[in-house]
Amino acid sequence: MVLGSSGPDRTFWWSSRTDATRRISDRAGYNADIRADRLAVFTKDPYLDGCSVVSRLSAPRRTLWKSCRERVQAFGPGGGRLASIPILTDGLGPRDVFLRSTRGRLLAHYRTAGWFGAVDWESAKALLLDTNGSARSATVRCVVADCERASRLRPVPQL
Repeated sequence: MVLGSSGPDRTFWWSSRTDATRRISDRAGYNADIRADRLAVFTKDPYLDGCSVVSRLSAPRRTLWKSCRERVQAFGPGGGRLASIPILTDGLGPRDVFLRSTRGRLLAHYRTAGWFGAVDWESAKALLLDTNGSARSATVRCVVADCERASRLRPVPQL
């Protein structure tokens, strides 16, 4: 498993079999995908001008992408793409989701009048967005700019 902590900031491997740990980074990890060989860490608290840095788990000192405005929400299978959201998003969820290559090239920008809930991958290219309006919600499947409703309409979840 990959675990991240803050105070002290660090990210490390943990073996549940042996209970051994090995440090990956001296920064607080907040998203990782072992199969995709991807890691996202904060340089410091994003509310205090911290940035998000994406690297390979196997080479955590080599930056693939850095942003002080967005953070990774989900890595795509295989590690070729990522979905990001505004770095200070909290509460219900973001109004904006960005589809990027792992090196940060913007591929698509999705915006809703409500908010996005779960952001996940159906395949290496198809992103699933739980999209909520004022009264209804649905899962939307997007392959870059080509989006379609992938579920029935349902009431917005009560939070």
